[in-house]
Formats: sequence, structure tokens, C-alpha cells
Amino acid sequence: RRLTRRKSLLSILMYTPITLEESVGDDNTIGKTLELLFIGCEAKPPYGPYDHTANLFLQLIVRALESCATKTTKVVMQVYSTSQGNFPSKDALEKCDGVILPGSFNSAYDEEEWVLQLKEWIQTELVAKERQTFGVCFGHQLYAHSYEQGQATKCGAGPQAGLKSSTLTEDGKKWLNPGSSNDEDSLNLYYTHGDMVEKLPPQASKLGGNEKVPIQSAVYFPDSSQSTPKPIAITLQAHPEFACDRQLGMEKTLNEIMEVMKSRGDVSEEDWKQAKEDAANEYEAVEKDSIGVMIAIGKTFGWF
Repeated sequence: RRLTRRKSLLSILMYTPITLEESVGDDNTIGKTLELLFIGCEAKPPYGPYDHTANLFLQLIVRALESCATKTTKVVMQVYSTSQGNFPSKDALEKCDGVILPGSFNSAYDEEEWVLQLKEWIQTELVAKERQTFGVCFGHQLYAHSYEQGQATKCGAGPQAGLKSSTLTEDGKKWLNPGSSNDEDSLNLYYTHGDMVEKLPPQASKLGGNEKVPIQSAVYFPDSSQSTPKPIAITLQAHPEFACDRQLGMEKTLNEIMEVMKSRGDVSEEDWKQAKEDAANEYEAVEKDSIGVMIAIGKTFGWF
């Protein structure tokens, strides 16, 4: 274990992440640059490789920025191949505006070295230092599982794929609605997962869920005794990045992942056909909710 950790430290010192960037609005406008670190957790298609997954999030964030009044005119994302042992340096963490923890074909309770290392890193570098984090699917599960009183487990209702609805709690209406009025009771988003968060730690609050997956989203607060604590993390079981673009997100990524799930026997042929049809027919509604959620999270973190 010590030799592995020394090798990981050396890789941090020598490793150069991929950089993705995109301008928002008029190229002549000078404004804020949003700098994010992307913790790549899946190298294999169709969810990977790392830069493909990161680009889904980049496009979602840019679309969200374009949909609201913002001074942010450029998004820069540093993409790390973390499932291969590469983590951001201390300097990169200090300079960034936030961290994205995406999905993976791994489970939060796996005993693979990189999963164990990432679990520990979440607590020491993100939670302890109150770095704003947006987690999705595996990221949602691992963030909860990194706490002693949090737990991720297999989904008791079986693997979930396609369009699913999540009923929002009062906290969900507060933190996941992009507008000032909390009148949305549910969110319709895309899902592909076989695990779920079974238990949240005391530092977290449930934002939404349904009968099959009770905890589909959560907000986390620091341990500090602030009178009005600000969230340090918001995590979703859903994949809002799949609605960043119909072709790139839904057809090339969501549909291909559901195809893999069908081939593995995670979903039946009939359920796969229905999920694919529902995803296509309801794309505009899911797109609206996905961008809305991203706007809400961006505003909460001060990214937008």
C-alpha cells in the first residue's frame, strides 16, 4: 500500500491534465473565468474516455451559463485520469473554483486502490477544506460513502435506466430550483445506475427521491458551526450531462450505456426499448430540467 501511494504522489508531480475550455457569449466580452477540476473516474466508452465525459459537463455548464445572466465568459476544465491514479496537485486545488465528481462503471464500495484513495481524498481534500463539489452518479454515491455514517449499496429495486422522476423535498425545492420561486415539485432526468446511496451522513440533507431510489440527490454542509452554513457539495444520482446535447449526450452516451446494460442483462429487452423511446420523446423536458438544475447548482456555488 505504501509503494502504491508513493507512485501516486510521483504521478501527481509529473502528470499533466487535459485542458478543455469554451467561451460563453460574445468573444469580445471580458469577464470571469470559471476554473473547474474534473476527476475522471471512467476510461472506457461509452461513458468514458475522460475527455468525452468532461466535455458533456462542459457543454452542460456552458448551456446553463448562456441561459442566465452571468459575468462568467469562459469555462476552463482540467481533466484528470483519476481512475489511473492521477489526482490534482495542491496548487491546482487552491486555484480552482470547484470540483466535478462524475460517474463510473465502478462501485463506491469497491476495494480497488484508486477507489479507496479517492474515497480518502474526498474527505481530506474536499470535505475538510470545504471545496465546492458537484457529484453525479458514482460521484454521488462515493461522496456519501466517504463519510463514516454514509453508505452506498446495490439498488434494491435493480438497475435503473432512462427517464426517471424525482420528487423534491423542501430542501430540494430550495437548492435545485434555478428561479426564486420554489414551485417545482419534481425533476425529470436521465439515469443509468445499479447502485444507490442508502444512507446519508448527518452533514447531508436529502433533496429528492422516488419509491425505488429514495435518495436521488443530496446537499452537504461543513462541520463548522456557522449560523447559516453554505453547501460544500450537491450530488445527484441522475446524469444531467446526458441532456447537454441530443446527439452527444442522449444518443451517443445515454443510449449506448443503456445498450451495454441490456447486453449485461441489467435491463430487459422490453425495458430497454421503452427507456430508449421515453428518453427520445421527452428530451426537451429533460433538457429543461437538466439545465435548470445546473443553473441552480452554479448559482449556489457562485460559479455563475
